[in-house]
Parts: sequence; C-alpha cells; structure tokens
Amino acid sequence: MDVKEQVVLLSEICRHDLALMASKNKINQLTKETSTASKNVGSLETSIEDLLKKKEQNLQRSRLLDQKLQEEKVSLRKWETRAEKIKGEREYAALTSEIASQKRSIFGVEHELSEVNNEIKAVLHQIQKLSGDKEQNVGRAKDSFDAVKELLDQENEYVLGVEKAKNILLDKLPAMVKSSYSRIYKNRNFSAIAFVDQAVCQACMRRIPHEISIKVYRCEGLEQCPSCQRFLVPTLAQESQE
Repeated sequence: MDVKEQVVLLSEICRHDLALMASKNKINQLTKETSTASKNVGSLETSIEDLLKKKEQNLQRSRLLDQKLQEEKVSLRKWETRAEKIKGEREYAALTSEIASQKRSIFGVEHELSEVNNEIKAVLHQIQKLSGDKEQNVGRAKDSFDAVKELLDQENEYVLGVEKAKNILLDKLPAMVKSSYSRIYKNRNFSAIAFVDQAVCQACMRRIPHEISIKVYRCEGLEQCPSCQRFLVPTLAQESQE
C-alpha cells in the first residue's frame, strides 16, 4: 500500500472519528439531565448515610445519658433518705449541700439529654427531607431517560455502525501505522488524525511548518503535527471522498 492510499484511508478514518465525537457529544447532551439526576441521587444517598451514622451516635449518647441520669437519681434518693433520718444533726448541713450538688448534676444531665434528643429529631427531619429529594431525583432520572430512550437507541446504533466501518478501514492500514494510530488515539482524547487547512492543524489549531504542509498536500509521506502529534491529512483528501 503506497502513501497516497494510506492518506486516503486515514482521511476516511478521521471522518469516522469526527462523526463518533459528534454522536457521543449528542448522547451526552441527551443523557445530561438523567446523569445530573443520577449524580444527585448518589450525593443524597451519601448525605443520608452520614446522617444515619450521626443519628446512631446520638442515640448511643442518649442511652448513656439516660443511664447516667437514672444513676444520679438513685444517688439523690439515697442522700435524701439519709438526710431525713439525721435531720437536726450536725451532718445534716453537709448532706443538704451534697443533695443540692446532686440536683444540679441531674439538671445538667437532663439538659444535655434534652439537647441530644432535639438533635436526633433534627437529624430525623433532615433524613426525611433528603429521602424525599432522593425519590424525586430517581423519578426525574427515569422520566428524562424514558423521554430520550428512542433517540439514544438510534444514536447508539449509529455509533456501532460507524465504529464497525472504521475498524474495517483500520485493518487495511500497515501494522505500524495502525499501532501508532491506537497510541495517539488514546493519548489525544480519541482523536488521532487531523485535517490540514491552509497550513493549520484543524485539531490543535496550530500552524504547520511550510515544508510539512507541502508534503501533506502532495502525499509524499505520513506526517504528524509537531504540536499535537496527530497524523495529518489534507482537506483535499476529505473533499475527494465527498
């Protein structure tokens, strides 16, 4: 296979790649709302999981505080019972002071327990709200997907057809050229070939040195863009295929 035949093949492959890029962009646009809603679902699920962990931590803290409160109340009842028995004795004043301290401790635990319970209620409210938002986004994702399903099926079928035609052309290229194409294709955002128009690479839009552009237009060799390393083919090769 001579150079000109390889350039013609590369030109046709480039047209397929451009068609694939356009089609994939169209697919991305069609699925944009679905993708956004799906991402929102994932984000909301993460937030709900965090809130459930926070709820469990607060419930555990509430149980510990409630246990502490019961123990404090038991101690208070013991002090009060003892104080009743020794009323009027010298130790009574010390006991009443201890009882007052115990009551302050109980008040503090009750206040802390109330705050924890209020926080649990707030977390439950947040979970309920986020769960509702999640269901809305699940519904939105389904509705938006259903709305474009037929178009997506058509576009995906078109992509498969173009990829099949492109692979047939790739198999006709010499092994080294095909290997270089695959490497560039992966490294250059799925674009390994560029048309040259008025000595400008149409992929990176950098000017091509005069001597290289002359070789490209004359099909004297397989040239690559000095800036982006893509294979260069002349626009005339594109026009000759139309």
